Amino acid sequence: MCIRDSSLKDVTESIRKKADDHIIKIANPKTYEFEVARSTLIPGILKTLASNLTNKLPIYLFEISDVIFKDDTENGSRNERHLIALQTHRDSSGLEYIHGLVDYLMLKLNVKNHETEGYCIKQSEDSTFFPERQAYILFRNKPIGIFGIVHPEVLGNFECHFPTSLVEINIEPLIEYFFEGDK
Repeated sequence: MCIRDSSLKDVTESIRKKADDHIIKIANPKTYEFEVARSTLIPGILKTLASNLTNKLPIYLFEISDVIFKDDTENGSRNERHLIALQTHRDSSGLEYIHGLVDYLMLKLNVKNHETEGYCIKQSEDSTFFPERQAYILFRNKPIGIFGIVHPEVLGNFECHFPTSLVEINIEPLIEYFFEGDK
């Protein structure tokens, strides 16, 4: 969940997104500190990065956590387990390392690089990332993640001025696929 005073801005404007109908607002939160459930891990990891910029570069961060989306199920929402990883460096975006991390994760989960039976990478156009330096991660022709160089405006919103790349991926379909192979 996100903190109330900046919650909607964190999950929308600070990462160059528009508020949409998928954002879940919490009615009558127990502590009033939280009012919006997060639908992406990007603002959280960028806040963590901003708090650690006094440390020696490069900085590598990751998190595995749940995000929440509205849907048509009985309770009106669903959780997904996401992995996010980030690298920031003084001189280089490190996009090749983030791309390599995606490939290594797929290798370790025995997911082959195949458009319909495994995973593939396709160019994306997401405003959070630098144009033409980003890609969707598709698994069995369905998007499960994105990676790229974070747009300088987004980094500026978190008071970071070093090149940064990150990946966010829904790992649930990959874990299910991995354990299907054990049967």
